[in-house]
Amino acid sequence: MKIALTLMTVTALALQVPASAAHADTKSDQAAAAALAILGVAALMHNKHHYQSGYAPGTGEATAEFERGYRDATHGYNYDEYGSTQDYAQGYEAGIEERTNANAYRRNNASGGNGVPSAVISACTQLVAKNYAVGIHHVHVTNSYQKSKHEYVVETAVGHGDMVCTAKDSGEIIDLRGK
Repeated sequence: MKIALTLMTVTALALQVPASAAHADTKSDQAAAAALAILGVAALMHNKHHYQSGYAPGTGEATAEFERGYRDATHGYNYDEYGSTQDYAQGYEAGIEERTNANAYRRNNASGGNGVPSAVISACTQLVAKNYAVGIHHVHVTNSYQKSKHEYVVETAVGHGDMVCTAKDSGEIIDLRGK
C-alpha cells in the first residue's frame, strides 16, 4: 500500500512540475518527462520485497550483484564461489528462500488439492497481492488446510513477508494477518 501511495504521489508531482530539459516547452516533452519519472520510481521500487532484515544494496553495482545472486538461486544455479561478493551472497540467500516458497505446493499440495476450495485460494491470494501491491503471481501458497466445517486457512508468502488468510468456503475473507 505504501508503494502505491508513493507512486501516485510521485506521478502527481511529475505531472505538475514542468520538465527541466532544454527543449521541454511542448506538452509531449512534458508528458515524456513525466513518464520517465514514473518509470524511474517504478524501477527503484522494483523487488524491494526481496531484501531481508533491513539489508539494502548501497550502489548500483551492489544492486546488480544482489540481483545476480537472487536470480542464480531462484533458477536453481550453483552458488558462484569465485565471483561472490557480500551483495551476491545476500541475493543468493534471498533467492533460496523465494524458491522454497515458490515450490511449497510441491511439498504439501497447498494449491487447493488438499480439499481447500479454489475460491478460497483465489480470494486469499488476490487479497494478499493487493496488500503487498504485487501481482498474484508473486504470492506463493505455502500451506492450506480446513479449520472448521466451512472455514479454511491459507498461509502465503510474498518475498520475505508471510500472511495468513482465513476464509469461508464461498471465498469470503474472514481474517487476514501477518505471520
